[in-house]
This record gives sequence, C-alpha cells and structure tokens, in this order.
Amino acid sequence: MLARRRERELADARRKMVELTVRFHGSTARREPADLMEVLHGEHEIAQGMTRLLLSARNEVCGWDAPPYRDDPNQVNQLELDQLKRGVTFRVVYDRRGSVDRPGRLAALIQGIADGEQARVGDVPLKLTVSDAPMAFVPFDVRATRHQTALLIHDPVMVAGLAALFELYWDRAVPLATYDGQPTVDRPTPEERDLLALLMSGFTDLEMAAHLGWSERTVRKHIDGMCTG
Repeated sequence: MLARRRERELADARRKMVELTVRFHGSTARREPADLMEVLHGEHEIAQGMTRLLLSARNEVCGWDAPPYRDDPNQVNQLELDQLKRGVTFRVVYDRRGSVDRPGRLAALIQGIADGEQARVGDVPLKLTVSDAPMAFVPFDVRATRHQTALLIHDPVMVAGLAALFELYWDRAVPLATYDGQPTVDRPTPEERDLLALLMSGFTDLEMAAHLGWSERTVRKHIDGMCTG
C-alpha cells in the first residue's frame, strides 16, 4: 500500500511538472518581442548592454572575438578580470585574420590566458558573446567598420541556439599555446614563445613574419633553431 501511494504521488508530481512546463513555454511565447530582444543604438548603449551581459553571467561567458572593435582591442577588459576572479569561466575563439593578426594583439591574448581565460584561434563570421543568464550579444551591422547597432537577446531558445553554434566553432578552433615560464638555455625566449603561439594557431611563415616584424627567412631560422636546439 505504501508503494502504491508513493507511485500515485510520483504520477501526480509528473503531471504537475508537465502543466508547469506548458504554462512556462506558453508565457514565454506570449512575451512581447521587446522583452525577448533589445536593439542597442550607439556606442554608449552597446557598452551598457555588454556590461549587463557580463555581469549577468553565473558560471560562464563564451563568444567569438572579431572586428570591428568599440575600443582598443589590446586594452585589458577589467570587467572580465573581475568576473574571472569570481570564478566565472571565459571561453573565447579569436578570429585568426581580424583579431589575432594585429600588432601587439598576441601579447594581450597571452596575458588574458595568464589571467584565466581559455582562448582558441579560428575563423569566425562575426562578434558574438553569450552568457548563461541566458543572454547573448550580436552586432546588427556585421560588415560595418564600427558597430552602431547591436542586438541583446534574452530569448532562451535563441540564446541556446547561439551557444550550440559557438560550441561547433570552439571544437574546430586551435588552442592558443602559451608558455609562462622564465626563459633559460633550454626554454623558449619571449620571441620564441610568440612564434610558437602563432605556429600552433596555424599561421603561415609569411603571416608570422608580418605579425612579428621579421622576414620569412628569420622566421624559418628561429623554427629550425627550436627544432635542433
């Protein structure tokens, strides 16, 4: 009798769960579009929207880093540092052509990894940031030289879709290799460390030379030296 009573209670609980699920999705579907998606105009609103998104994260923020940039792409994001200290995970895929291949950018990326960010390099179509609030940020004018309009998405279905798309690019991207030790006779120098990071990221000799300010011959000389050293 006790087992049958527990079975009835479990069946009632399951029915109640189904009813609540239907009511939740029904209320979400009836929400106004403005509640599910905000249109941000101008740099000030975009900056405020990004701040809200980063602060909304409970456990993780993930995204693609690609131009154009609202400010200096080499500038340290203090809000990200604060969230990392709180235990929020950051996973970022940096665009190989538009993001990593910029003077001084590699040093900033390596510093970000040292601060706790997980970074990979790949080819991404646009800028994207997703938090587990759930909330997502995407530019509206993806081909503009500077973003003047962006979307801040609250719809959990759309955010889940963007998060799944991020995971596909994350799996295809190459981890950005770094070395945080001190250079010695048998360890990479700072220049060799940067060269190794570019090699691991799939850059060609010509691209590495342009990024490091070297000639292709110098790049190959360093590579040969590390292989035989």
